[in-house]
Amino acid sequence: MQLIILEGTDGAGKSTLAEAISNEREVACVVHVGRPPESFQGGIVEYWHEVVKNLIYPHAQYDNRALFVWDRSFIGNYIYGKHKKDQKALTYKELIDLMKWLGTLFDRIDVFLLAAGNTAITRRLKTRGEQYVTAEEAIKIQDDYIEFFTDFAVSERPEKFNWYIHRARFNGARNELLKYVLHHTPEYEIK
Repeated sequence: MQLIILEGTDGAGKSTLAEAISNEREVACVVHVGRPPESFQGGIVEYWHEVVKNLIYPHAQYDNRALFVWDRSFIGNYIYGKHKKDQKALTYKELIDLMKWLGTLFDRIDVFLLAAGNTAITRRLKTRGEQYVTAEEAIKIQDDYIEFFTDFAVSERPEKFNWYIHRARFNGARNELLKYVLHHTPEYEIK
């Protein structure tokens, strides 16, 4: 199985790109999960295990060659947790353990960090009436994403556990971004 994860701050273009990918490739499931609900009684790691179990496993049992697209994963929970104290957030160790675990379930995981210009982020958040984060917070969160992935790629060597990190800038050239993603995620080959 193959997984494409789209990460980035609010307004970076993740949902738009997820839809475009699903129009170009046969996608088993597009997963879009927000922050853990207040009603969830378990721990944060348990929550993310449940997300995978309930949203990905049902499709995977029928097609071991399936392609999944995840519009902001638990990585976002870790990054946003530094800024939004009202949500349960993963520790760095929990994050790495989840990444390693997910790497055992998929043959390949391609993570695309989407970055947008400050003006574009501000405009997009205003257009959709975003209330969870302000444009200023979203820009700081984007900076934290960039710093995290830069450090992570060097310190953890994610390819060891089937993760491949890509950085993509999105300022409105949707077709170019889609070509970039499709070019860097090879059609699935059985190992």
